[in-house]
Amino acid sequence: MTMVQMEINEEEMKKETTISEYLPELGDEEKRAAVCNKIKVYILNNMDLLNGQHWFDGGTGLTLQRVDRMTLRVVSAWGDLPVYNTLAKIILCCKELGIEVQMEPYTVIIPYDPEERAEAPPVQEPGLEVA
Repeated sequence: MTMVQMEINEEEMKKETTISEYLPELGDEEKRAAVCNKIKVYILNNMDLLNGQHWFDGGTGLTLQRVDRMTLRVVSAWGDLPVYNTLAKIILCCKELGIEVQMEPYTVIIPYDPEERAEAPPVQEPGLEVA
């Protein structure tokens, strides 16, 4: 590896894309959907957890953590457009509820490959052994 290549690699490593850069601008209809009661109930129910507890929602591709009564942290997110759209809606809803959402520097973006997930064999849980 040449010195120039090493310098380029170091520069690329310094450039970290934050999740905020991926969040889409919501349209009017999406904004209305973001503040609907269904999403508010989802957020408020999970904010009933203890400080530090977290949950993974496979339907959204997000891992969220209650930091305190009025703070929610995004721990991880699948790197996929629908996930970013859902996160933008959750952020808007939290803003309306007065809940702060923390992302940088905490959020890890997990590479998402739908083909890889589709090809993965199902995990077999060990069951009761019959003699």
